[in-house]
Amino acid sequence: MAQRIFLNINGKIVDSSQPLFTAENRAFRYGDSVFESFRAFGQEIPFFTQHFDRLLEAMKLLGMTIPISFSETFIIKEIQHLLRVNKFFKSAVIRFTVFRNAGGKYFPKTNSVSYLIETTPLNENSYLLNNKGLTIGLFQDFPKVATPFSGFKSGNAQIYIAAALQAQQSGWDDALLLNPKNEIMEATSSNVFFVRDNFLFTPSLDTGIVSGIMRQKVIEIALDNNFVVYDEVAIRESEIGSFDEIFLTNSVSGIRWVSAYKDFRFFKKTATILSEKLNQSLQNENA
Repeated sequence: MAQRIFLNINGKIVDSSQPLFTAENRAFRYGDSVFESFRAFGQEIPFFTQHFDRLLEAMKLLGMTIPISFSETFIIKEIQHLLRVNKFFKSAVIRFTVFRNAGGKYFPKTNSVSYLIETTPLNENSYLLNNKGLTIGLFQDFPKVATPFSGFKSGNAQIYIAAALQAQQSGWDDALLLNPKNEIMEATSSNVFFVRDNFLFTPSLDTGIVSGIMRQKVIEIALDNNFVVYDEVAIRESEIGSFDEIFLTNSVSGIRWVSAYKDFRFFKKTATILSEKLNQSLQNENA
């Protein structure tokens, strides 16, 4: 018999098989929502302060009313309670979604919000570097245009879906997105780093990439370990073959190394070092 999975909707624990919304839900109708995805290891949630701060920034930008109860401590307790209810004691992916409450069309009738917490179990108790390198391609159908909302994760994800579909159809593991200048921005759910010798290169936040929490953590770890980091670069497709390594980062998977783009092949030396240092930093935080 399959294990029952529960959700947390506005503090109420409900079975995941039960309907939650009506057709008036604004996240469904207009993508009027923001979310954060991250890992929990047992009851510990690394980098949660950064995720919480990014969520609040997104809510303010969208004109959502932040509930008085929305404190970092409150949300952590809500997540930890759901993990215990689901008996996810080892590791899990957390998705925390906030959406504007129903009412109105493009003009909302209210700016009050609801929240939904979802958890998905994982077996690994640390970030594991992928054994097999990823194959990536370039999504060129249309560019991602920078807006004030670009740095956050929202319910409006059509460009990422289109890129992911192309990757699937082309036999790639992931796809890189471009801006209107044909500069590489990010992957479908990750930031991207390029490595040459002891130098790391990653696109600037100003280009409209998602302001990745793991991106910033990897930059900090790299600097602490004598790497040189350029985090405001513009990289074009013609330069890809000049790099030794490419790797992707996000808060769910940590670091994932890329082995191939077209006929180019890449290594994983730096990705391995930084992945080990990332896990060491988690151990030190939880010590």
